[in-house]
Amino acid sequence: MRPCDRRRSASYPDFSAIGREYGDGIRQRIGIPHPADAVIRYTTDGSDPTFGSPVFTTAINVPLATTLTIKVRAFKTDWEPSPVYSASYTVTGQVTLPSPLFTPVPGIYQSSINVVFDTATIPAGAVLRYTLNGTDPTESSPSYVAPITLPLNSTTLIRVRAYLANWLPSEIVEGLYRITGQVANVLFNPAGGTYQNAQSVNLFTTTGGAAIHYTLDGSEPDQTAPVYGAPIELALNSVTAIRARAYKTDWTPSGIREQTYIITGQVVYNEPVFTPSSGFYADQQSVTINTTIPADAIVKFTTDGTEPILASATYTGPIVVPGGTTIVIKTRAFKPDWEPSVIHTAAYNAFIVPQPQFSPAAGTYTEAQNIIITVPDAEATIYYSLDGSEPDLGSTPYTVPIFAGLNTTWNIKAKAFRPGWVPSQTANATYVITGQVLPVAFNPVGGTYTT
Repeated sequence: MRPCDRRRSASYPDFSAIGREYGDGIRQRIGIPHPADAVIRYTTDGSDPTFGSPVFTTAINVPLATTLTIKVRAFKTDWEPSPVYSASYTVTGQVTLPSPLFTPVPGIYQSSINVVFDTATIPAGAVLRYTLNGTDPTESSPSYVAPITLPLNSTTLIRVRAYLANWLPSEIVEGLYRITGQVANVLFNPAGGTYQNAQSVNLFTTTGGAAIHYTLDGSEPDQTAPVYGAPIELALNSVTAIRARAYKTDWTPSGIREQTYIITGQVVYNEPVFTPSSGFYADQQSVTINTTIPADAIVKFTTDGTEPILASATYTGPIVVPGGTTIVIKTRAFKPDWEPSVIHTAAYNAFIVPQPQFSPAAGTYTEAQNIIITVPDAEATIYYSLDGSEPDLGSTPYTVPIFAGLNTTWNIKAKAFRPGWVPSQTANATYVITGQVLPVAFNPVGGTYTT
């Protein structure tokens, strides 16, 4: 009869971490067996532990991106070994985004762009989620499926994070994009063309904060050219080509725009206009009319008291005035694209009323003015107009000073008449009444405040 086997079985060891998947590395500890002095031996190669397997003395490190099966068994002399116990651990880790992530790279651009994400994550297959409002991406944020279009005149912060089941989300990668664009083309006011008066040309662009550079000599308006700050004054009898381009930091400059201005002016006569001048002559006279500025203007005249027009007779040589004959010669010069000259009058063997005078003289004033019109002939009556028309006997008679108030512009034409006399030449005066700029107002007014 065999003796009774009194050996007992050592109890199983306890794993500190249950076998499953982990997102970060772990250190696996194994609990104390029973009896406490039993020796725990283990394997990590899938084989069952034997008396010759390594003895467990400290925690077993399970690194990232590892799948490890640990088998353990407890041994004690004269005791039956414990059953083999095992636990499998899959340690994943943190998803890694590629670098660089964005194409094109973050920065400043002058045209709309499409931002592409590199989806080659480690490990592959992670979902890239992003935000465009500065917040942290979460698993509920939009997933990247197609390039992101960034429009002109926009600033966008793209933040990206990658997610994969059983892995820690990646670090957040962000890129700041500023899309500017091209500065709007320069506009001219007035537009280029032919003008009979001096012009003030204004330049502007609809792009806020842009600086306009311009040239007047035909050269390229680069950033070394003068900066536009006030209207460009164009004088009479000039031809000017203005070239302009607008610039703004980090923006594409506007296109070059050009306008040409032909400023002609008003035709004038060289003095004296008539030779001989007005007067009484017993003998026949040959009256000549002087040349004009510009010299190629066409000189027209009448001898019947009417105003010269383009259809009137053209002056080609001296006008014969028989002795003792009353005749009034009126002349005016014309040139295409120029303002016609004023009408000049000469009376032979007749009296002509003197030309009216203005006081104060025409000009620009900062205070209201009382404009006085006089004529050195007590028998003459002055008629005037304010609408640019030629004064005649049906116009307004001058009786009291004309009041010109602040912030107004006046163009006054005046002519003197006397029965039996030749009317005076028309006098013309322009007044610009400005005023004083209002003082700066404070709101609230100065004082002591508790808040």
